[in-house]
Amino acid sequence: MQPSDADLVSRTLSGSNAAFKALIHRYGTTVQGLIFNFLARRDVLEDLAQEVFFQTYRSLRSLKKPERFGSWLYGITRRVCMNWLRRQKGPMLPIEAAQEAEMRAASDPVRTAASHSDEHDVLSLVSSLPLIYREVVTLRYFEDLSYQEMASILDVSVSAVNVRLVKARKMLRDKLDRVSSMMGRSRTTDFEVARTETKP
Repeated sequence: MQPSDADLVSRTLSGSNAAFKALIHRYGTTVQGLIFNFLARRDVLEDLAQEVFFQTYRSLRSLKKPERFGSWLYGITRRVCMNWLRRQKGPMLPIEAAQEAEMRAASDPVRTAASHSDEHDVLSLVSSLPLIYREVVTLRYFEDLSYQEMASILDVSVSAVNVRLVKARKMLRDKLDRVSSMMGRSRTTDFEVARTETKP
């Protein structure tokens, strides 16, 4: 039986390096996925993931509820990403550039259909959203967090999370509809299914 997060946290605080390595193994891929969805940059994944786990280890004694380690780790990951963005001179993926790339891809539907899956297309569209909308979509749909967990990580109210998700879904639907129209085919995604979802 796999040890719980709380067990691994407790053992780490008692001096077990193996327990912390187990936490890294359990959450490493998730952390890198979050970083990519926040920043749309693959070249910084390893460095920022290392920074996330360094800060996690250094701050572990401040975690009051070890059973909530996952949500706490997401918050650290977001903070590391925000700090990285602040150190940059400008946005690395302007929304205008992302939209232009989307339009170019849609102009060749045969090549696009042959080389990309629908999931890839959705990920590309998500990466073109402004950061405050990209992060709620990432946490909700890729990490399956509750509204309350997202509110805690983002340090906003549950209603603010809902407002951001509603706006993000509308932006994604508009983008998907535009691409679908240009490609001459319809798309069905989790975001379309969720268009009526308004409650946590």
